[in-house]
Amino acid sequence: MKNILTALGVVMIIHLIGLIGLGVYGLASGRFSPEKRQQYLATWKGEKLVPYVEEVVEEEVEESPRDASARIIEQQLNQEIVSRELQLQLDLLKNMKETLDEAQSKLQKDKNQFVDKKDEFEDKVKESQDKAREEGFKKALETFSTLNPKYVKDDFMVMDEKDVVRFLTAMKPGVRTEVLSKFREPDEQLKRVKLIELLKENGVVDVE
Repeated sequence: MKNILTALGVVMIIHLIGLIGLGVYGLASGRFSPEKRQQYLATWKGEKLVPYVEEVVEEEVEESPRDASARIIEQQLNQEIVSRELQLQLDLLKNMKETLDEAQSKLQKDKNQFVDKKDEFEDKVKESQDKAREEGFKKALETFSTLNPKYVKDDFMVMDEKDVVRFLTAMKPGVRTEVLSKFREPDEQLKRVKLIELLKENGVVDVE
């Protein structure tokens, strides 16, 4: 038992000598500096060591009057450049607005001219259509005035009453009377009575 204790003591002394030697070596070589010791300790604890960052304090340099004057002049020049640039932009926007206003004015003028021409064209078309209808009416009236009154009666039976009255009003009294005399069937008689009423409303009095 005594021998075992003696052996353990020898081993501990050897380890102690080794640790002392390692410490002396570390201090001499800089491996055991405070930063290294913190790193070794953090590694042993399983922690992540944040590198130490030394704060750098910039020394304030007093600005000389000459530098201050130069800085002020530079600021004034920069402000003048910005002011000129803004003025150029304002002038450009103003020119663009004037151009847009002129374009809108021309567009409105062209639109008005188009409306006027459209109305003029429509009036001419209506005038042409009215003229064509009047010419067609005159030709039809001429045909009805020379056609056999029985055939004229047959056509009038299927035509609109307003158109029939217009033709009868424009006919010579003798032709009109002859045509009306051909309305003899019961339905034709009813049509004849209605036509005579309308003729009298239009001022034609020589009908019975």
